[in-house]
Amino acid sequence: MLGRRHIVVAITDSNTLEWQRKAAQDWSPAVGISGVPGGTFRFLRRLTAAIFVIGLTVNSALFGSSASAEPRPIHQTVATAGLATAVRGTQVQVSSPPRVPAAAEPLSQPVRADSGSTCATGIEAADLNEYFSSEQSSIFGADYQRANRLPDGRTLWTFQDAFVRRSNGSLELVHNVGLIQSGNCFSLLRSGTAANPEPWLLPELTRNEKTWHWPMAGEVSADGSTLQIFVVEMNSQSSEYLGKVVPTTNRIVDIRISDLAVVGYDLAPDSSDELFGFDTASDDTWTYLYGHCYKQFGWEWLGHAECAQHVKVARVPKGDVKAAPTYWNGSRWQSNPAAAVSVFNFFDTGEGVNQVDVIWDGEKFRLVAMADWWGPYARFFVSDSAQGPWTPQGEVHETAKCETCNTYYASWVPWRNSDGSLIWSVSNNRWDGAVSSIYRPTFHSFTAVAR
Repeated sequence: MLGRRHIVVAITDSNTLEWQRKAAQDWSPAVGISGVPGGTFRFLRRLTAAIFVIGLTVNSALFGSSASAEPRPIHQTVATAGLATAVRGTQVQVSSPPRVPAAAEPLSQPVRADSGSTCATGIEAADLNEYFSSEQSSIFGADYQRANRLPDGRTLWTFQDAFVRRSNGSLELVHNVGLIQSGNCFSLLRSGTAANPEPWLLPELTRNEKTWHWPMAGEVSADGSTLQIFVVEMNSQSSEYLGKVVPTTNRIVDIRISDLAVVGYDLAPDSSDELFGFDTASDDTWTYLYGHCYKQFGWEWLGHAECAQHVKVARVPKGDVKAAPTYWNGSRWQSNPAAAVSVFNFFDTGEGVNQVDVIWDGEKFRLVAMADWWGPYARFFVSDSAQGPWTPQGEVHETAKCETCNTYYASWVPWRNSDGSLIWSVSNNRWDGAVSSIYRPTFHSFTAVAR
């Protein structure tokens, strides 16, 4: 649940001209922070960018350029030569062999009979937007919406920090819940009872607002019997909820698809706080695990940690997320996690935080990234390979729902509208985090550019 927001600008290179170009972009949010007028906030963001540019200029003047240095990969912040190598390591274009066509178009609309406690009018972007605009299946509001297609035609959605309606009419903060969608209809997945709802995943390891678990990406197992959901353990180091939050353990929770029973959990093969599994995407051969450090509250000067600008990637055989991953080091896949390099970052978006969602459309990988946790821009990219490089395909200004509201975390819906356009969604909240009907995802269409 993102009521609070912080700002960070990460420096990873001394190429002054490029930083001046990036700093000259309009960093203005559409809304202000609670108690801070939007104009004041825009001024502070521009001032911060200007201070960094001045510092970089002085750095270049005093120490000179490192353009002749040998490029090397980095982990977090290391000054290296060259704009591209500073954040991605030495980039090598690897020609992929022609893909074998998948048995079915991966983004075709799912087909399943209607079954659930509440129903939408359809599954197009407009239908989903209407459905989620009001309380549904006892969920008053939630964020970080993620949709996982199941092989039987259903879709399993997960959410973070949902406000769930108790049987007495009051609301309870539940750190994770699910919705199972069959056709146009949805039903709630949780633990506990209607009178005392509890998190669906790992309630036995949860201490409300102290130690909790947020679902990340999910992948169907190679044999098609299980949905494997990456789940991060979050720990509070503050007396205030979300004052400072430390992501610690990365687990995989197994959901039996036939009856949606939680049948087990274990540490992910890479259970580090790099959080490979924050997002996943699968083509015909591989499942790609995108890592994001998720350090968003109480870190460094302006809130989130420098690592929040970076996305790294590993891969495993398709559906085998419990196999030891190999990591992209800028030129090849290899087994050393410390050699993994950033494949998407500030130099792609001009933002200090980059949470992404990647989907494979049967031919190309498509990425959507929200411009930091305060919005307001969703940016779209495409690549022939899971590790990039990523080609921009446009951006959308996502208008906040009120003057003191914000937008964050954009994600794909894993099917197309009937006109062939893609469906994406975004989370919404108030800056002060007060419980309100603002706290619900919205859904939109995006027409990809042919290339």
